[in-house]
Amino acid sequence: MKKWQMIIAGIVVVLFVTTGISHAAKAQKTWKIYFSTMIYQHNWQGKVVERWAKEIEEKSKGALKLELYWPKQLPYKGFEIFKTVQNRLVDGAECLTTYYGSTHPLMDTRWEVFAVDTIDVYKKIVQQVLRKHYQPFFDQYNVIPVINTTSGGDQNWFSKEAVTRMEQMKGYKCRVYSKAGADMVKAWGCHPVTIPIVELYTALQRGVVNAVVTSYTTGADVKFWEVLPYATDINWTIAGYNTVLINKKAFNEVSKDVQKIVLEAGEKASNEIFRQQPIEEKKLRDRFREGGAKVLKLESGEREKLRKASSFLWKEWVEMNGEKGKALLRDVKKVTGIDILSEIGM
Repeated sequence: MKKWQMIIAGIVVVLFVTTGISHAAKAQKTWKIYFSTMIYQHNWQGKVVERWAKEIEEKSKGALKLELYWPKQLPYKGFEIFKTVQNRLVDGAECLTTYYGSTHPLMDTRWEVFAVDTIDVYKKIVQQVLRKHYQPFFDQYNVIPVINTTSGGDQNWFSKEAVTRMEQMKGYKCRVYSKAGADMVKAWGCHPVTIPIVELYTALQRGVVNAVVTSYTTGADVKFWEVLPYATDINWTIAGYNTVLINKKAFNEVSKDVQKIVLEAGEKASNEIFRQQPIEEKKLRDRFREGGAKVLKLESGEREKLRKASSFLWKEWVEMNGEKGKALLRDVKKVTGIDILSEIGM
């Protein structure tokens, strides 16, 4: 081979190699994922999403890496997540859909109050009903749900003093996380207060609130046993539909193979959270006791009183949502047998 031919061949090889490197670098993506409400690095759900991120990176052979940011690490609030992801301030984020009940009434959870009792039933509702009916909102904000689960399990009562009867709740300043929760505790005689979870411990210390309706998962994250020595099991609902949303543009920037990996890993993480929730909840009750708190039961007939006092929320929800609401509840009945419409005479 002549010298000039060797030079040209060498240039071609260099161009080929550098182009290949350039394409490989271009194929590598990093998504910034933010958890703003219920999923903390140290809690059991945080460990699930860490495994989710690791699985995606390993199965994509490094083509996609997820950088996880935990509550307080970024300035975005739970009720800002739709816009935060839509505007790609982050590539993806945890979204507790309950927060959007005031702006998107179909996401209001008042129909769920004292209607859904077990995690297995709620799993069916999330995966077979809510994802379908919430899809127009996801499309509106150009986001794709990749983890679809619940935010923490049974919702109970935590307070400064022992409570085993509905009448004892009167006068409490109770922290809630939704409009439905606010209306519910008002019906019990409480004064509802909305406080971001990252500010809740300080608010409890200062007496801004002296009761909370939430899950044991949240209670453990906030270390309630240090400021609220009593927990009363009332199970007024499952915590709510929690999802991890990915910006659609970011999703479409990775290959179809990587998209498939993300979705399959998300489904696996969703199922793991649903499966682990009752196991972890039992551990968390024990953690409360170890921390010095007392776990109480309602007296006979008291849960029925709470349910009756709260049942007006079902009708309000249907009136807010009209035919779309009725369609969602008809699907709930098909999947679970729960018939809210019949209970309110519709």
